[in-house]
Amino acid sequence: MSGRVTLEDIAEASDTSVASVSLALRNKPGVSRARRERILAVAREMGYSRETPVASPDESAVRSAAVLFRSITSDRPATPLMDSFYSWVVTGIQEAAQDAGLHLMLGALRCDANNVPVELPPASFFDRASSGLFLLGSFPDASLDRLIEITGARGIPIVNVDGHTARTFVDSVGTMNREGAYEATSYLIQRGHSRIAFAGRLDRNVPSFNQRLQGYREAMAAHGYPTRELTIRGDREVSPPIEADDLGVTAIVVGNDYDATVLMRLLHGQGVRVPEDVSIIGFDDTEHATHVVPALTTMRVDMLTMGRLAVQAMAFRWSWPDAAPQMTLLRPQLVERDSVASISGQDEHPTG
Repeated sequence: MSGRVTLEDIAEASDTSVASVSLALRNKPGVSRARRERILAVAREMGYSRETPVASPDESAVRSAAVLFRSITSDRPATPLMDSFYSWVVTGIQEAAQDAGLHLMLGALRCDANNVPVELPPASFFDRASSGLFLLGSFPDASLDRLIEITGARGIPIVNVDGHTARTFVDSVGTMNREGAYEATSYLIQRGHSRIAFAGRLDRNVPSFNQRLQGYREAMAAHGYPTRELTIRGDREVSPPIEADDLGVTAIVVGNDYDATVLMRLLHGQGVRVPEDVSIIGFDDTEHATHVVPALTTMRVDMLTMGRLAVQAMAFRWSWPDAAPQMTLLRPQLVERDSVASISGQDEHPTG
């Protein structure tokens, strides 16, 4: 029986991951004591007879990793715990890290308006993060390369969380942004809309926004409809300006929920009603979606799971450092609320 029992069998029976089973059976760090004992008990019951080696003092030490948060340069201090999106991602990381016996520390990576780092943490920061670095947010490839160069020299693995990158030797956990925006746009089309715009902070070099824009473009092209793109430049400005008497669209896909609420306030100030005059759909399902009237229809991103999977990716990299880089993408889910209306009698033929 012992020769036929696999790690997958033990993982299923103990309701845990294969990576955790492997760490527990080899007495490696990265698994909590309670989970380790449960896995070993299940393995014994199933007849798995592989001997568990005795951990050395170094192996039994608590691992330390850093969570590095992108902060756009401003006079106000930034922390992911105050961010409506990343606070949930960090919560997921903390939950999984506690279970894995992983000590975390937070750090900020100051970036300019183009999302390019202007000040890197001191060398001592990376020295303390000897077991890994969770990098929160999407970055331009050149910026990510700079971090890879620093951490690579120290042998520190990186997991890019809420990133979608093809850079070598970087594991990532992110969102299917393009597919989510495609679904959001298709949902509006199914509700009778054909004159649909996309709005977002496209002046920043943030790949996730560009991926959502691409999904919108593909959905519109698939139906033969013309596109219109609006850039949100702040809490009071949209370019090109939106005129209430010549809005030109009946629905808008917005790059995230916060910008959707900004746009709704701007429209309200011009006497444009949501959803009677124009429908709005957001992205992320942060607290902004429910703290606005009407409540925002949006594409939900599972932020907690994103954080938990990031720790799993890091644990996998500890055990198999030479494995191919992995990319895990979560599919957003449509959440219907009150900001989208169905329309009829509209000209469904493409114009322009």
